[in-house]
Amino acid sequence: GFRSLLQQPHWERAESSAQAAMSEGEWDLAEEISCGDELNLSYRSLDAAALDCLSRSDGILGRVRVLNLSNCRLLDAGGALLAGILRHSKSLTELDASGAGMSFTSALDIGDALAPNTLLARLNLSANPIGVVGAQFLANGLSRNATLETLDLSHCATGAAGAAAVSGAAAHLLSLRLSNNAIGFSREADQGLMFQALSGSASLTALDLSFNGFGAGPSEDLTRHLTALLSPSEGSSLRLELLNLSGNQIGPGTELGLASALRGNDSLRELLLNGNEVSDSGGVAIAAALSENNSVLETLDVACNLLSDDANSALVASLSPAVRSVHLSVGDLGGGSRTAACLGQALWGDEGGLKRLHFSYSYMSSVAVCAFAAGIRGNSTLEELYLDGLALVDNEEAGGALGCAVRNHPTLKCFALRDSYGVGLVEALLGS
Repeated sequence: GFRSLLQQPHWERAESSAQAAMSEGEWDLAEEISCGDELNLSYRSLDAAALDCLSRSDGILGRVRVLNLSNCRLLDAGGALLAGILRHSKSLTELDASGAGMSFTSALDIGDALAPNTLLARLNLSANPIGVVGAQFLANGLSRNATLETLDLSHCATGAAGAAAVSGAAAHLLSLRLSNNAIGFSREADQGLMFQALSGSASLTALDLSFNGFGAGPSEDLTRHLTALLSPSEGSSLRLELLNLSGNQIGPGTELGLASALRGNDSLRELLLNGNEVSDSGGVAIAAALSENNSVLETLDVACNLLSDDANSALVASLSPAVRSVHLSVGDLGGGSRTAACLGQALWGDEGGLKRLHFSYSYMSSVAVCAFAAGIRGNSTLEELYLDGLALVDNEEAGGALGCAVRNHPTLKCFALRDSYGVGLVEALLGS
């Protein structure tokens, strides 16, 4: 019998109109597939006919494991067709539909399709303006899905309310990205609900909350929230291994709360704090917290804060032998010599396993350069070294020592010297 368009589900109406728009020819999708099971259509201008062909291709849907439709401007008609693909695919485990121009209506369709899906493991919907309502629609589907492991909702305008809904439904997620959603500027009650939901997650190990403005709120609130994440109460199963708090305006007033929360943590392997406003007192407190309890931390990024040479030196001294990657920058003009000397000491020998070092915006005295060079000469683990904005004293001997140490390092695979200068350094690097 007749069924009106108003009675049809949104995704079926989109498929019907797309099929009507396809007038001639078939798109040979087999030619687009790379590596046997990956289909990359990013930055393509896909019309309704192409999307319809994609959604109806049974052979393709039975083979493609990874589908990339990022920046294709699918809009809501395309988002509805994605729901059809999720329903009918027999192999899809990874879907990237970031920057596709989809709104909350697409989130409704995708959420409905996620509920019964048992294959999809990774979903990227970042840079789609789904808003609070769209995040809540997704959460409805997530709460009934048991296989999705990674979800990216960065730049989705979810606010704290939307983020709270998703966090509460993310019982099986291993990784959740919620960066750039203005969560810290939302109602405190909604923020509290989000952190409460996250702290109760049994499986979550990686969390990205960068660029959300958390430092703009009351310090006692941030302290309480971070403590729930990093020092969960007895009985909580949350064991975060990666936490990204970059660009959150954390500084005087909130930095000590972060240090206090870190003091009770023994699971973090990667801590990203770059682009905040952490001062010396906060840097020293964070260093003390890391040295006191965390012996498994492998990656620390505190670049682009307000840390002086002394605070950076304290952070270097706090690093455990487990650390593999460090990014530091010196916030005071003319600083860096003490940090460079401490880095040289940390690099020396085989006790530590540092593999990646990024040192930015510092001024080194000739003595510090020589100490840093000695550490590189005595190191046998470093694989990547990046020096940005580095100013060396006009001492050819010191510059030459650093250049030779880098050029002759046995394990170094990647070296970058950017916006830097030093007499004798480049010549030694080139071996001239």
